[in-house]
Amino acid sequence: MSCGANFHPLRARQYLVGTATVSVAVVAMQWTGLRPAADDPTLLSWAAAGQQAQPDWSPLYVLLLRGAYLLCGDTLDAFRVAVAVISLSGCAMVYGWILQCTANVRLAAFAAIFYLTSGFSPAASTTEQSHLLIVSSVAGHFALCFVLIALICLGRLARPTGLALCSTFLLLATYCRPEFLLASGVCLLASCVVTFRTRPPGAGVAYLLMAAVIWIALASYWGLPVPSPGRGFVAFSQHAGLGFCAVYDAFCPTNLWENHAAYAAKLFPGATSISTALMRDPLPFMEHVGRNIAISSVNLVTGVVDFAGLLNIPTMFKAAFGAAMLVWLGLICFRTEPLRGDAQCHPKGKSDRTPLIVAAFAIAPQFANWLLLYPRLHYMVVPVAVSAGLVLARRRIVAQPAGAAAAH
Repeated sequence: MSCGANFHPLRARQYLVGTATVSVAVVAMQWTGLRPAADDPTLLSWAAAGQQAQPDWSPLYVLLLRGAYLLCGDTLDAFRVAVAVISLSGCAMVYGWILQCTANVRLAAFAAIFYLTSGFSPAASTTEQSHLLIVSSVAGHFALCFVLIALICLGRLARPTGLALCSTFLLLATYCRPEFLLASGVCLLASCVVTFRTRPPGAGVAYLLMAAVIWIALASYWGLPVPSPGRGFVAFSQHAGLGFCAVYDAFCPTNLWENHAAYAAKLFPGATSISTALMRDPLPFMEHVGRNIAISSVNLVTGVVDFAGLLNIPTMFKAAFGAAMLVWLGLICFRTEPLRGDAQCHPKGKSDRTPLIVAAFAIAPQFANWLLLYPRLHYMVVPVAVSAGLVLARRRIVAQPAGAAAAH
């Protein structure tokens, strides 16, 4: 099977243009429904005042908000501009990621449009209409853009160039959400190993130096995005208290967010970290984790059927659109022909385990936050989007005849 046998560039461009048109229309529909009060007010105030964010508090996202504020001169419009930019960028990256994983333009177009219109939409995550969370930051979606760019580079470019670029984009993702620092460091280390094992090292040295310079520059300007001491336990105690408040009303006589230390002392006496909370009081700890798993299941199902991203469309039209999207997905997934993409079109993403390992390092910390803290969207969106591509890629490889796989 030769490269391109089932992959048509013209059809890909047609789907890309159609997806871009629909995406711009969706973002325009979302525009008037966005409210900065639903986003993190601290980050918005920092952007308006020109205050530099701490390295573990989404400084790259605050910088984007600051640029939009200088452009618009208004906090609300600045927030709308930032969400529009992140929405369209995320849509493009989802399209590229699913296309790389499946070589299926229809499935890539579906995933990109679904990303903007469903409960997983960046706009839906900033309104009260989404069932996925109460209040959240769009910084998680900004991180998603960089994570998917990193994986796309790693899948399409030869080592060590792909590893160096992957490390760079994952580092940028850490300045939106700090959980990706481990994956970025793993990529940079792997790039060093591959570069100096190559004889001669060639262009890999230039990309490795570029990545190192970016690391040094960002760390010098913002500092390494290592979470502040105790931040994880504060978030854990707040969200554990939130979960217990939902079940035991008498447990919450005071403000949860301002009195998180008191709640931590009630739930986990003597605990100073998440690990000590587990060791000292495993029963309430496991109750909290079990509740998060149950909430996660509900949130994922809700996100699939809730089309809150279409903010200004009447409910009946949202339901019709959602039904059409699910029918389209069924037609794509239950036909064999669309899944027979040519693996040689994207050999790097299919032929080795490196992208899978990097994806695991990128997903694991956020998945841990998802289980230990609370299934908020900025913890869920990266694991869901990345895992969807990997699962679809695995399904396509399994579906290929043995002879075709051997031919590659």
